[in-house]
Amino acid sequence: METHYFTFGQNHTAKVDLPHGGRLADYWVAVEAPNHHRMHFIQRFVEPYCPRPAQWAFEYDEDRINKEYFPKGELTRIVVREGFDEYAPGHDGGAL
Repeated sequence: METHYFTFGQNHTAKVDLPHGGRLADYWVAVEAPNHHRMHFIQRFVEPYCPRPAQWAFEYDEDRINKEYFPKGELTRIVVREGFDEYAPGHDGGAL
């Protein structure tokens, strides 16, 4: 199962608490799934929490993300397993 990472632009916002302060652009959302990572990200994060439907900046795979550019780390992780989805909590132990 692969993990893809989705990041945000400097002026992007979301209706979520940022566990370490800062801006949404300081975080990434990880999607762990066998396929269709972008679809899962849009359905499970963008649609419920972001004010605009295309509000994200880039999608990276494990080999291409440079995590040092996102100093606040992982905001949340969406885990898609065979037949069902689950949310793994963010670093603070709370779900979105």
